[in-house]
This record gives sequence, C-alpha cells and structure tokens, in this order.
Amino acid sequence: MSEFESTFYLLKATYWAKPWWVEDNGEYWINYRGSLVPKHKDDEVLDICVVENITDLDWSVTGLIEDQTNCGWLSREGKWYGCSHMGHRMVAQWVLNSTEKKLGQSGWIRVWHKDDWGCELRGITESQRSWLENHGHEVDETEWGRL
Repeated sequence: MSEFESTFYLLKATYWAKPWWVEDNGEYWINYRGSLVPKHKDDEVLDICVVENITDLDWSVTGLIEDQTNCGWLSREGKWYGCSHMGHRMVAQWVLNSTEKKLGQSGWIRVWHKDDWGCELRGITESQRSWLENHGHEVDETEWGRL
C-alpha cells in the first residue's frame, strides 16, 4: 500500500439500515458522514478496498445513492442519482467526482423534493424534461435557473 492509499471497509453496522464505507480507527469506525462510530460485536464487514481516493469506492452499494427518493441530481442525459435531502454534496463529491457548483454550471438539475428543482443553465435537455415530467415535476421555462 502506498502512502496515498487508504483502506476502507464496507460495514453493515447493527444500527444502520444500509452498509457504509468506513475506515478503522481501532475501537471506532470513522464514518464519512463525519462521525466516530463505536464498534459492535455484530458489525459485519462486507468488503475491503484499498484506494487512493474516496471517489474510487463503489458508492452504489451504500445508502448514499437512493434511487427511490425525491431528492438528487439529474444529469444532462437524464440519468438519476438519488440521495437523502442533505446528501447532494456527498453525491457530487464522492460519486460524481465533482462539486455542487460545477454540476450546476454544467447543466445538471438539482432536485430537493417533488415540488422543488433547479438548474443554473437555461434550456434543460429533452432527457431532463422527460425525466422530470415522468416523475411528477412541473416543467415551466420561467422557473429554469432557480438554483
């Protein structure tokens, strides 16, 4: 392992609904939502990965990506990256290897909930329009650029 690599554990903790990537700090797991998580005898390590960057991890196996939620990012091609209400930054950074600002500037749509979305660019794509309409969002050209 090089000095730039870190070991991450895909942990199914007894009190989490879904697995999460963590680092091992002895008596605690380091959760990248910003907390130290005490270890428990029933914790289950599902996978171990050595990576140079947290963005190299497969976040689709965790609770970070939530396809059935009303919050998330919509790419210019109409691909959905659902997340928790407060998970936009983490998805932008860890899954999409970008920032919220860069995604917005390149025309990605940020969806906060069923009735609230925004795009920094005028002129959403037909794929984005179709996805929004198919998921119950109103698409009104006067509202574009609300981010």
